[in-house]
Amino acid sequence: MRCSLVQLLSMLVVILMAGPSRAAPPVEAGHEGLLPLAEAALLRGANAHAVVMARAVLRDHPGDIAALKVVATGSCLLGDPVTARQSASRLPWLDQVLLAELCAAQGIVLNGTPILLLSHEARRLFAGGILQLERGQNGEALRLLRRAFRLEPSPQILFEIARCQMRTGQLDQAVATHRRYVRAFREPRQRLAAAARFGVLVQEASGMH
Repeated sequence: MRCSLVQLLSMLVVILMAGPSRAAPPVEAGHEGLLPLAEAALLRGANAHAVVMARAVLRDHPGDIAALKVVATGSCLLGDPVTARQSASRLPWLDQVLLAELCAAQGIVLNGTPILLLSHEARRLFAGGILQLERGQNGEALRLLRRAFRLEPSPQILFEIARCQMRTGQLDQAVATHRRYVRAFREPRQRLAAAARFGVLVQEASGMH
């Protein structure tokens, strides 16, 4: 199902605004005014124009996250899956999650994005939970992720719930959730890899204190 105009604009704003701390350094002289124009063009629906301007930025600054977002998003809206996937693959995880939701609404599946195995509503809740997690709103993130898990009992969601629980000091609950996450995999190799991810949760939580 295609998104309504209001839903589409809302998702565009979230994608463009998410994760500013991860963005590349500001674009140097010569392109300093081009990126805001590209973002503005994207928001008013001039997708091809937005992609052209963002690509001009990327020619000199290939790692600019904001420009990559514009190209990936604009390409999804233009129905160009190849460019969308190439650009999205170079973005941080949060941006890929948010883009997966928007691109799926346009009929484009981004490679390497397990979230697309979820239903539309579960994807929406999962993306919202990840966004709140990135913002440090761990309680709200946990609430959204639990709602997503009730709709779709996905191992991926379980792991993010364990991450929230660890961040909020719910160690016993985080351990129990992570065990459920590990048991969700059948192959021994997958279970070993899943079990090893608990160290990531502990290290991440330790770095927050």
